[in-house]
Amino acid sequence: MTQSFYYRTMRYLIDTNIFVYLATDVDSLSRDVLSLLEEPNTLLYISVESVRELIVGYRNKGLCSKR
Repeated sequence: MTQSFYYRTMRYLIDTNIFVYLATDVDSLSRDVLSLLEEPNTLLYISVESVRELIVGYRNKGLCSKR
């Protein structure tokens, strides 16, 4: 990636729920959110805290379980 790419790039720190919906149920996201996240010059980031939440949720079987 070139340096000019970084100047034209939107960076988003997404919340845990947005990350989960992107990975499992894209239809739950609004059209506006999807259009922002699917832009070609978009970089998505998740925080270490989001990763921790996912691990805790998975260990407690509260994540990805059928309800």
